[in-house]
Amino acid sequence: MSDDDRVPVDSGALWPGETDDDVGLVLNWFVAEGSRVAEGDRIAEFQVEKVDVDVPAPATGVLAEIVRDEDAEFDRGDVLAYVEPAGDRG
Repeated sequence: MSDDDRVPVDSGALWPGETDDDVGLVLNWFVAEGSRVAEGDRIAEFQVEKVDVDVPAPATGVLAEIVRDEDAEFDRGDVLAYVEPAGDRG
């Protein structure tokens, strides 16, 4: 599978409304790289202005790469991880 097929976990799409801060902090990863995930599964948590935000898997497949580790700061819109979607092979 090419990198173009991976689905990004986009922090900007999850950003809580009404915040003045454009910097978040990764609190926890609940799933390790290489683990299977289902779309909507809670895979991580980040914080913005003391608001904790759950991070759902954007697709069913494998958590292919974690880009921002726990305790890492990131800017609004940064990619936190990538999921390789499951193919039609069963």
